[in-house]
Formats: sequence, structure tokens, C-alpha cells
Amino acid sequence: MGTCGAQFSLRPVRDACCRAPMPLRALIDGRDLLGPVMADSEWETLRADVRAKRATLSLPCCDVSAFPRVSKLGTRHFVHRRSGGCPGSGETFQHLWLKAEILAACAAAGWQAQPEAASDGWRADVLASRGGAHAAFEVQWSRQDAEISRFRHDRYAADGIRAYWLYRGEALAPATRELPIFQLQPDEEQVAVVEHAGQRYGVRKFVGLVLGGKVRFSARLTARLRVSFIEMDCWKCHKPAHIFYAQQWSRCGHELAYEFSREREDTLDRFEPQVLALVRTWLAGAGRAAGIRLGAIKERYSRTMESSYLSFGCPHCDALFGDWFVREVVMEAVLYDQAVASFEAELPAFGLEARQGHWCLPADGFAYCDAQAGEQQAA
Repeated sequence: MGTCGAQFSLRPVRDACCRAPMPLRALIDGRDLLGPVMADSEWETLRADVRAKRATLSLPCCDVSAFPRVSKLGTRHFVHRRSGGCPGSGETFQHLWLKAEILAACAAAGWQAQPEAASDGWRADVLASRGGAHAAFEVQWSRQDAEISRFRHDRYAADGIRAYWLYRGEALAPATRELPIFQLQPDEEQVAVVEHAGQRYGVRKFVGLVLGGKVRFSARLTARLRVSFIEMDCWKCHKPAHIFYAQQWSRCGHELAYEFSREREDTLDRFEPQVLALVRTWLAGAGRAAGIRLGAIKERYSRTMESSYLSFGCPHCDALFGDWFVREVVMEAVLYDQAVASFEAELPAFGLEARQGHWCLPADGFAYCDAQAGEQQAA
């Protein structure tokens, strides 16, 4: 979490409402009011007092008087009574709702939070502070160029503020430690959720995990590998034999976009040297007790393909088990859980995924990819 290494001061920005014509924050007698986190009774009393003209609200962006209102998505906010001098370009109800969810998450996590906070060079949807730490949350509901994101992000960094970005749709670039970007997706039950590594999180929950230090960057990816063995009869000598397939997940529990996944079985990928080394070690111990009969994995000539390729074969007659036949057997075994034996192991991930860092958030029962032995999962 960012620490304030440089001095900055929040100030009213007269053009701030050009981005927020429906702010979440208002002033009454010089006191801040944050609509989304007010108690129900306090909110209703405020509405009644404003209607009866017993209280006067103003907006910190331009000192214009305002009144409280609830959006069609149920978000409490404040509206200008007149727009002169602060026209605003409009803010979607979705954007407003997302800011309110972030604000509520900050309050629940014990952080002081202010929406539409501004200083020289930046303006945050929500700025959270606790002690000397500061975190800015930006909702990007419309598309924004990567260079603009970097420019705006650097403005926060110059003031010692750690900025986090919630983007609707696909993120602009691979994850980096310097620029935390997370993906927003529409949801039937909520306006939007954070979609991260194949899992969906409510915005309020995810922001709470971020503030709690539970979402952290990992420069390396550790893989959990499961190798499963299937029994079959040799097409030539009809004696029993075994083949295997491999599935790979990250240590944090999220399935990798790699060729081992259930959806993308490819014979060659089973024969990665790291996988074969693990298989040989297992066969020399537990595999022998399990009675696994695995033929030599080597190049064999296929008359059908009129070429040789690395393949499974019969441990008795050395007949080639062809790629197409193996693929069909594996698909059925995965579908009906027909594995007769299996083992799991951890190893450094390989392929494209291994070269990309990621923001690690373990699923239930899993651990961080860079975790030391015995370290607990995130949540």
C-alpha cells in the first residue's frame, strides 16, 4: 500500500464537477457528508430537513447548493440545484454506484475515504487514507488509452499514492507491479463485479481484499500439476496398458491458459521434459505399487501419418497409440472421471504464462504463487 512520501493537500477544484455532476459528498455547516455510508435514519432526516429548508447543503466543488437524491440503482448522492458555472459532462449511474461500493468498502476496512478528492495534477474517484498510507481507486467505465492511464497513474505516484484501476471490459495490458489494473464485468445481480483469474468478486469485497493486502503481485508463477493415468487395452495385442494426461493450475488455484487444461489436450504437451521427469520419479515409487504399465515414450512411425512422432505405446508389443485415438480416450476419461491413479506436484510454470507476472489472489484452500512453506491463503 502506498505511503505518502511527498506532500499533497486536498483542495476544492472548481472544475471537478465536470467529471462528477452527481457527487457522493456534500457539506452542511462545514461538515462532510458521504451519502453512501450514512445511516438510514440520518439520511432520511437529512432529506426531510432539506425539503423543509431547515438545512442547506452545498457541494465542495463549486459551493453551489444541493439536495440529496437516490439514483435508480439505489445510490445515495447529491445533485446541484443549479448548474451555472459547473455544467458537468454527465456521469453514468453505474459509475456512481461503483464509487459508492468502493467508498463503503473503505469504511468497512477502517480507512478514511473521500470521493471526488482532488489535488494538483490528479482527481480520484475515491481516495482512501489510513495513517501514512494513501490509496486511490479509479473506475474506468469508458475506454481509456494505455498511455493516458500511465500518465494519470504517474501523477498519483509522484504524491506517494498507490492507485488501483477498475476497468470495464478487457484490461489494456498484462499485469504489472507498477500499474494495478483489474477487470470489471457486467453482472445480472449487481451492476458489475470484478472478474479476476476466472473468479468473480463483488466490488465491495474485492476492494476490501486490496486494502487488506490480500491481492498482491507475484513476479513468478508456480504450477500445480496433476498427472492422471488411464487403463486401456492395446489395439494390437489386447493386453492392458496405461497412458496419462496432465492438467495444470497455478498454485493460487486459478486454471492456466495453457495446453494442459481440460479443454485443450495436446499429446506433445504431455511430453514436456519437466512432466516426464516427474512421471518417471513417481513410477519408480508409488506408481510401481499401483501396478501402472506405461510403455516407452518415444518416436514411433505412423503409417497413417507417414511420419514419426513422440507417442505413447504398448508396454508389451510396442504398438503405437495414435494421437487421435489417445485424444478420444482422454476426453472420455476426463468427462467420466475414469483415472485409475494420479499424483500431484508443484513446479515452476513454463511457457508464456511463466514469463508474465500476475496479481495473486488465492482461491479457497490455495496459496500465493510466491508463498513460503506454511503461508496461509488470502481469504
